[in-house]
Amino acid sequence: MFNHLMQQISRFLDHRGPSHELRICLIVYLVGTAMSLIGAILHFVGIIGLRSPQMLVLSGGTCMVALMLLALYLSHRISLRFALSALGILIQLLQTARMTYQAVCQPEGYVWAIMLNQIISFTIVGYLVIAFLRYVPGIVTLLSLGTLYFVYFYADGAVSRQMLIIFTYMEVFTCLMGGFYRRNIHSMQLENMDYMNTERGLLDAFHMTKSELTAYVQLCRNSNPDGQSVNEFFDRLDQRTENNLIRAVEKRMAERHLRRINLEEIFPQLTPTELEVCHLIVAGNTLSQIAQLMNKTTNNISAVRIHIRKKLGLQTSDDLRQALLKAIQG
Repeated sequence: MFNHLMQQISRFLDHRGPSHELRICLIVYLVGTAMSLIGAILHFVGIIGLRSPQMLVLSGGTCMVALMLLALYLSHRISLRFALSALGILIQLLQTARMTYQAVCQPEGYVWAIMLNQIISFTIVGYLVIAFLRYVPGIVTLLSLGTLYFVYFYADGAVSRQMLIIFTYMEVFTCLMGGFYRRNIHSMQLENMDYMNTERGLLDAFHMTKSELTAYVQLCRNSNPDGQSVNEFFDRLDQRTENNLIRAVEKRMAERHLRRINLEEIFPQLTPTELEVCHLIVAGNTLSQIAQLMNKTTNNISAVRIHIRKKLGLQTSDDLRQALLKAIQG
C-alpha cells in the first residue's frame, strides 16, 4: 500500500515537474499547502493560536485561499510558480492581519501569538527561497518586516528589540542567500544541459549507446589493450554495432594497406580501369557509388566487375571484395 502510494506520488511529481527545479517548486508548494490547511485545522480545534472570532475567520480565509489555489493549479488554470507565489503572498497578508489585530486589540496571550505568527512568516520566506522564486521572497520579507516594525512601535513590549533585530537580519540574509542560491542552481542546470546536449551529440555521431561509447573511450585510452579489455569492449556492444565497427575497421585497414602497396604488382593482369574499380570496391563502395565516382553507368561498372572476376578466376558464389582483401593482405 505504501509503495503504491509512493509510486503514485512519484508519477505525479514527474508529470507536473519535468525539470529538477520545477519538481522542487512543486514539492514546496504541496508541503506549504498542506501545512496551511493543517495549521488552520489545529487552530479550529483549539490546539494552537487565539480562539477569538476574528482569528478563526482568518484561519478560515487561509483554508479558502489554499484550497482555491490548489484547485486552480490542478485544473491547469494557473501555473505552478504563480500558485506558489500567490499562496506565499496571500498567507503573509493574512499573517499581517493577524499580527495587526493582536497588536491593536491586545487580547490575552497576544505576545506569544505575535511571536508564533512571525515565526510562520519567516518560514514562508524560507520556503519561497527553496522554491527558486525570484521576487516573491523579497515581497514577503517586506510585508513580514513591515508588520513586525509596526507591532514594535505600536504595541509597547509586544516585540523586544532583540527579536526585531534577529528577525530582520535573518529574513534579509535569507533573501540574499536565496538570490545567490537560485543563480548558482540555474548555472548548474545550464551546465548540465550543455553536458547532456554534448553527450547526446556524441552518441548520435557514433551511433552508440552511452555504455558502448564509454567502453570505446576506455579502450582507446589504453595504450596497450590486452585481450580481456578488447573482449570486455565487444561484450558491451550489440550485434549491429559490433558488425558496423568490424566493417569499418576492415575498410580502414584495407585503405591503409592500399597506401603502402601498388595494385598493379598484385593484379598485373588488370587494366587501369579495372584497378580503379578494385580500389573503390576494397574501400567499401557500392555499385552505384562506384558508378557515380567514376562518372559511368552502373551497367558499365557491372561489366567491369564481371571481367575482374573472370581474370581472378572467382566462382559465382565468391565475394569479390573479400577476395580482393585476401589477396591484398597476402
